[in-house]
Amino acid sequence: MLVYIDNIASRDNPLKVMKETIAIYERTLESRPDNYRDWYRQGNSLRDLGRFSEALHSYDKALEYEPADYWAWYQRGNLLDGLKRYEEAIASFDKALEARPGDYWAWYEKACTIKDAGRYEEAIACFDKALEARPDDYWAWYRRADILREGERYEEAMASYDKALESRPGDFWVWFRRADVLYEAGQYEEALKSYQGALAIKPLNDRCLHMQGKVLDILGQSMEALESLDLAIEQNAENYLCWYDRGIVLEDLGRISEAASSYEKAIELNSNHYWSWYQLGNVLTELGFNEDAIAIYTKAIVCQPDWNKWGSEYASLGSWPWYGKANALRARGRIEEAQTCLLEALSCERSAINS
Repeated sequence: MLVYIDNIASRDNPLKVMKETIAIYERTLESRPDNYRDWYRQGNSLRDLGRFSEALHSYDKALEYEPADYWAWYQRGNLLDGLKRYEEAIASFDKALEARPGDYWAWYEKACTIKDAGRYEEAIACFDKALEARPDDYWAWYRRADILREGERYEEAMASYDKALESRPGDFWVWFRRADVLYEAGQYEEALKSYQGALAIKPLNDRCLHMQGKVLDILGQSMEALESLDLAIEQNAENYLCWYDRGIVLEDLGRISEAASSYEKAIELNSNHYWSWYQLGNVLTELGFNEDAIAIYTKAIVCQPDWNKWGSEYASLGSWPWYGKANALRARGRIEEAQTCLLEALSCERSAINS
């Protein structure tokens, strides 16, 4: 009967069959409540149906009869992780590891759960244990690299991404993440090579084309940057950051009116994006539309973030739209209002110094 059930459930796992399977387990367990295997399998079926509390109960019942069973502890850990009950999940993976101390999957899933719990150093140590079992495993190297990147440990992250690439040299995401690390580390020429490596695999990926455009502009290749950003927008015209970065590139090319249009498009897609408002104010001022610029700088002031949350080094950025508005007001002969804005700008700078 058990073989028959497994064969049914393996056929695309349709909802009806899963419910029928659970009903069979329930009838079996009425007569054999000590049947570990049926409690375990019922737990899997309930989990697949999204009935997580019942699945957890089934795993617990299975473990009453087989308290050292690896699979029940392992699946229980996965279920608890999905429910964001991280400490309980970690405890379950630890019990699984008592049964199989060198098991790759238990170490890997424990590492992922510990990462989700925000304990990054412990997660790296667990990924290292997983890699002792499978030294060439793509996912462990990839996830390990992601943690190192988040901690701004760029050289170590690069080494882990390179190991992932040894396992899957044609994997788009490793090339893309590797490029991001190089970009964040300020190694722009190397970042460009990695973005190009990613694009060799997925030539029309909008996120990669976007980042390639940003790097090309930093490297002074603004025309190539514009081509890359335009192609990114062809793939995804709803990415406001791509329109914003396109505006930056057009400014670098001296095409100020077109830059204004790009910033306006970015604002149309995200009316709370501070930098688009600020840059639009700048280009309107440059074009001599000072009255319009005053209104735009006002919008920038309203929607700018709390710079102090970004760190003390960013606190003085709050003065920028005030200075921009002051310059536009002065150009319109509204001197008293301009002086008020200058005082606001100076107040922002004093606050930055004192923060």
